[in-house]
Amino acid sequence: MESPPPADETTSPPLAPQPPEGRCPNCGTSLLGPWCHHCGQEARDPLGEFGTALHTLLDDTLHFDNRVWRTLVPLFLRPGFLTAEYFRGHRVRYVAPFKLMFFLAVVAFFLVRITVSVTGPPPGVNGLDLVHFASAKTPQAVRRVRAREIRTVTRQLDQAPLAREVRKRDLASARATIDYFARHRLAQLARGRTGVGIAGVSAPFLAGLDHPREWIDATLRLLPIAMLVLLPLFALLLKLFMPRRSYVEHLIVALHSHAFVFLDLIVLVCLSTLASWTANLPLLPVIFSGLAMPAGLWLFIYPGLMQKRVYGQRPIRAVAAYTLIGILYGLLLLAVVLGVLAVSLWHGF
Repeated sequence: MESPPPADETTSPPLAPQPPEGRCPNCGTSLLGPWCHHCGQEARDPLGEFGTALHTLLDDTLHFDNRVWRTLVPLFLRPGFLTAEYFRGHRVRYVAPFKLMFFLAVVAFFLVRITVSVTGPPPGVNGLDLVHFASAKTPQAVRRVRAREIRTVTRQLDQAPLAREVRKRDLASARATIDYFARHRLAQLARGRTGVGIAGVSAPFLAGLDHPREWIDATLRLLPIAMLVLLPLFALLLKLFMPRRSYVEHLIVALHSHAFVFLDLIVLVCLSTLASWTANLPLLPVIFSGLAMPAGLWLFIYPGLMQKRVYGQRPIRAVAAYTLIGILYGLLLLAVVLGVLAVSLWHGF
């Protein structure tokens, strides 16, 4: 029996001890596939090829893998598919429902926050003291407040580094706002309503008008918390109309439903932004605006189709249940949004 050939002394030794073939490099467990069933580490060497190393880097930093696309595409285009797959036990190939909803909610609120357009005081104006109109008890006091506000705005705009035409336009806009509230306060005084805010609203609301960006920022910060309140309530509504299913199943339906809403909102914001960016180009803004219309309608059609597929209802019953659930959920959503607005105003943003 021949002895094995001597080792080539010129060959450089490996950089690190290699694990036995077919064993996990991390824990040494025998491998049964591309992933270790004991510790979960991937079997292939992330340093072997550039493509593998890049995939590993993206996966470690962004959790970027095929599950994202396998999840987002059917979530947007196939109502109820992900939920049905989850109930059948096909879960590992898709992003988990709560993680999916939370991620899309964060992205949606972030995009809305950076793209929302707010009409506030003109550039160079540090805010209009509109609350002072509410405290004016006589027509003379209203006129004094009006004159003072116009002087303040004019002085601030004169000191701002603005072109003449821009300064003229902003001054006209500010004067129009001041005159609007002055007229409403004079009309209220003529009707004897001396203790009511301008146009029938309260002073805190006027303070919110004075700082619209801060108001909207505060509202957007509170809305994610409000959505966490709405999720279990929406699942409860589903339980009332489909009592044969468990509450946990309805909660999965609620998570996927809200995930779709946030995804559709992301699509609408992106299309609107693209239409705005390409406003001076031919055809493109029309295309983006045209795509936004079906995306907006899809927001209302999708939940009904999803409920029909998941719960296997007949068309007439599915439409009736969807309509009633939609009305009740709409009322809950309105109450939560109004509550968020009230909190953001009364607590000074």
